Amino acid sequence: MYGTVENFHAGLRLESVVSDGEHARMRLFGPVYRWLRLAADSLFKPLGESLLAKLDQFYDIYEPCFPLQEERKSKEGFHRNLFNNNFDKKILRAIGDGKYREFCTTLYAPDGTKIGGVNFGLYIHKNGPPTVHSTYYFLAPEYRGMKLASQLVKLRDQMVMEYLAKTAPKTLRTYGHFLDIAEFNNPEEMSTGGYASDSADAVDRLHMWRSMGFKRLDMPYAQPELDPGSGPCEYLSLNVRRRNIVQNTDGAFALGDRAGDVSNVPASHINNHLRAFYIQHATSNPHAAEEDPTARRILGHLAGLGSADIATVADNRYDKKYLQFWGACITQLKTLYADTPLSDDETILQMHNRTYDPAGADHNSAYKTMVDDLLEKLGLAGPPLSPSACYAPPRASAQLLSVSRGRLSIRAKRISLRPPLRVLAA
Repeated sequence: MYGTVENFHAGLRLESVVSDGEHARMRLFGPVYRWLRLAADSLFKPLGESLLAKLDQFYDIYEPCFPLQEERKSKEGFHRNLFNNNFDKKILRAIGDGKYREFCTTLYAPDGTKIGGVNFGLYIHKNGPPTVHSTYYFLAPEYRGMKLASQLVKLRDQMVMEYLAKTAPKTLRTYGHFLDIAEFNNPEEMSTGGYASDSADAVDRLHMWRSMGFKRLDMPYAQPELDPGSGPCEYLSLNVRRRNIVQNTDGAFALGDRAGDVSNVPASHINNHLRAFYIQHATSNPHAAEEDPTARRILGHLAGLGSADIATVADNRYDKKYLQFWGACITQLKTLYADTPLSDDETILQMHNRTYDPAGADHNSAYKTMVDDLLEKLGLAGPPLSPSACYAPPRASAQLLSVSRGRLSIRAKRISLRPPLRVLAA
């Protein structure tokens, strides 16, 4: 249909719902211009040219890709972020750390078909490199498995570089990179039903992001509720990659190496970034750092670290072992509990514990043998049953732990419909 895969990739384009020119005019003229523009869109503009219609088209692709309520933002929330918070002086004063802009962008195939998108916030800090919060990456299901995710990230990186080159060239010259920060699901902390009903397998997704250079930050993380009543999302990790930008002899900027060294990141950089993200995107509340309990908890932890660094996973083998361990466990648990209704409050970790532990309600000796053999194969000293143990050197002994975070949203019979997960060689 499109010739070679390379031709298809070369023809991809990423387009913002709000263009750079429109963003500049809204920022210059403020809320009066903004509301007049949106009113004119809804009353007089042809459907294809309306900013509101572009947002509708973006959301039509986005919504089915994020079926879990605590992870999904409403259309009204996106409207608020794009057309209010992007230009709100109260938000800007509350952040108090430089300029920002939120982007909603749609990915188009060579023939103009909408096939995915990315939502991200770009924050230009007074002290520290620019940061990007990659809130949502998504592709329509029929376009997955075509290696388009890496192309989507590359196009997004190009967009960030071009925007920074126009608005903050001095910052680019000073730091020579931006930090790309993203939230990923921790498979073992998800509810069993949530794992099954997600639009993509959580372990497979981590394999993909790890291959693009992301590393997990060694810190607690949670996302405040995105819309009233949706609840905070507690089963996330915070991850980072460094995207280098070089300046050529002619003065033009260009993307450098995909990922630089991110073995340590100053806690102050992450604190400044999350404060801006929580205020501007997650809560749309200038007082989120004080009033939102989730934001207050995470930012309080970071503030307590002061000028210290936050380590990323020091040895990539632990990332690989983590994915191998939980990939194999979840595959077996799907089989064991395929026809058994589960509680809507049980996480994969809790189900794993009661199945592995000889004193557990549903202890299964074959499952325990499989886990023990896998631990020996991976060279781990004991069952890494707590999330932190998956990212730390193995201890001499391990204790069965239980985590109560996460929520279930679908019954176990859905789990059996998921394809088996591959267990990689150690």
